[in-house]
Amino acid sequence: MRTLGWTAFFLGSLFSYLGSASAVGAPNILLILVDDQSWNGTSVRMDPNNPLSKSDYYQTPNLEALAAQGMRFSDAYSAAALCSPTRAALLTGRSPAQVRMTSITVPGYLGEAHDGFALTPEPWAGLEVSQPTLPKQVRAADPNYYTAHVGKWHVYPGATQLGFAKNNSGSAWTPEDPAGAFGWANIAADYMSESVVANKPFFIQLDQFAVHAPIVANPATIAKYQALPPGQIHTDPVYAAFTEDLDTSIGTLLSRIDQLGIADNTYVIYASDNGASAGISNNSPLYSGKNNLWEGGIRVPLIIRGPGISPGTVSHVPTSTADLYSTISELAGNTSLPLGVEGASLTPVLFNNG
Repeated sequence: MRTLGWTAFFLGSLFSYLGSASAVGAPNILLILVDDQSWNGTSVRMDPNNPLSKSDYYQTPNLEALAAQGMRFSDAYSAAALCSPTRAALLTGRSPAQVRMTSITVPGYLGEAHDGFALTPEPWAGLEVSQPTLPKQVRAADPNYYTAHVGKWHVYPGATQLGFAKNNSGSAWTPEDPAGAFGWANIAADYMSESVVANKPFFIQLDQFAVHAPIVANPATIAKYQALPPGQIHTDPVYAAFTEDLDTSIGTLLSRIDQLGIADNTYVIYASDNGASAGISNNSPLYSGKNNLWEGGIRVPLIIRGPGISPGTVSHVPTSTADLYSTISELAGNTSLPLGVEGASLTPVLFNNG
């Protein structure tokens, strides 16, 4: 009886939430995927039980605010240890093995020798244009959705070919705008404004190049870290500055959401495509880094904020990048998943305090 009582309570609460969500219309969804950021690569303690799950040097106040307003996942894993396969998993909800994208995306490219094992060449032409990709899933839920991709792509074929209505990958790299992080954030923010003016819900995917090598940063931010004592684990002032510059770009987006008055109906999802290169940022206490399937290569930050998610909560449920496909599909209102999808929706976790 007690089990049934709690089940009825939970389902009643969930249906009540879904009813209130539908009353305000389809939610906006902003997905931010950053590049090569490790599990301990921010000032957010990803696991409250582990003080080493955050940096002892890098400062990311905007991500701290995002985590305080939403849910952190202590055991989030990228679908692969390098970018292209992870991005393919995000777009399709399928593992890199299933979509046959386990390395760099250029057709015919097999990369350098992988740990001495021979690779068998196989014809490959990228993801199929006919696949029910994530932006297609969102628009299947509501054709009114405004879909746009901004920033680094690194999947073949292009973003508009795979379902995004708009794509903008142009952002100048300058010393004042490292890796184009500020420019891309402004473009994504303007897309949000454009959709609100058009009275359309949006799904915007922003793929930042930061904090991928080459390591660059705003000179003023570098000076800040040069004046600070280094940590025991993280010591590079330029990488620390690069990390904070990326965080500043996140602040631009969060501020625009507040200015537009849409925070109550907007999901913000923050994730990394894989861990940091071990020679660039120390992933300790995790072993190894990017390009390796040890924890340092695939355990990453994941933070989600939005309606129905209790602030300051933590989930220890293991997740994969492929789960974001199913999660975003359901948040947009599409609970029908194509055959072959391997990711599971995280909504039962998000709406149940982790």
